[in-house]
Amino acid sequence: MKTYLIRSTAFVAFLLSLSTAPLFADVDDEGLVTHLTFDEGTGRWAKDSAPHGVEDDKSELRGDTTWIDDGVHGSAVKFSGKHGSYIYLKHCSADIQVCRSVRQHNHSTFAFWFKCDDNNKKETLQTIFETGGYHNNLNVFIYEGVVHVGVIGGYPNKKPHRFQPPQWMNTKDNLRDGTDWQIVDGRWHHFAFTVEAGTSPVPKGYKVYLDGQLVMTGTGTQIDAHGAQAGIGAVNDEAIYPRSRDGWYDIPGGPHAKDADTHKDQQELCRGIYPFAGCVDDFRLYHRVLTPDEIATIHKTGREALE
Repeated sequence: MKTYLIRSTAFVAFLLSLSTAPLFADVDDEGLVTHLTFDEGTGRWAKDSAPHGVEDDKSELRGDTTWIDDGVHGSAVKFSGKHGSYIYLKHCSADIQVCRSVRQHNHSTFAFWFKCDDNNKKETLQTIFETGGYHNNLNVFIYEGVVHVGVIGGYPNKKPHRFQPPQWMNTKDNLRDGTDWQIVDGRWHHFAFTVEAGTSPVPKGYKVYLDGQLVMTGTGTQIDAHGAQAGIGAVNDEAIYPRSRDGWYDIPGGPHAKDADTHKDQQELCRGIYPFAGCVDDFRLYHRVLTPDEIATIHKTGREALE
């Protein structure tokens, strides 16, 4: 009888552990300062549920941005691809734009899931995420079926070059051999970008991961604080795009978002341009560099959740 009771108690404890366990395996939340799960499923606001950081990164769904039920983990947001449809990440966000809580991104990880409706919209770039900031910028976008990553870091106290020049990650020098970085329509993909920089540029300090695999590396420079907005699904401020150069790509003669605004009283005109047609889920920012194994774990658990 005692044996039966012990086994029964253990079985009940096991069932209770299942009911209280997290919905999916995850990495340690150390340094997780922004986490937009997009599990609200209704309304016009996405809440930051990160356990660390400053709790003021409430983000607004604008234009034709809507909710879907079949995200990677629960709900997700869907972007129409129309001008003005995006998620507004407010001015001087304390964690994403690091203008109050931290002075720069020098050991950080940005990560999110995305699904593209039309990866070959020849008439436009499609911005998935950008941090804004004319001299300090991270810009993730799709052009002709390929994910491109542009980053501008800087060391403003260094002379004679006040800021490091823009660095476009999709070059033959940065791409790893044998990497498939073409985006498949209608399929969820996982993106991660890590920054590891010191008081001077760090070789291979930038790393880009696609679907859990390292696909690009570049010289790491810290991304300094600034007061510009950030956007998910379209441009919200001063995103900068590459101009066609060196035969690496054929991006059209690349205005940055500020070029779309010719009058100061028409600043809203440059917001919501280069819109994304697709979905985004599970947006994270860590103030630490996730390891390759941790990024692979996020991808693996997400992929398992989709099965």
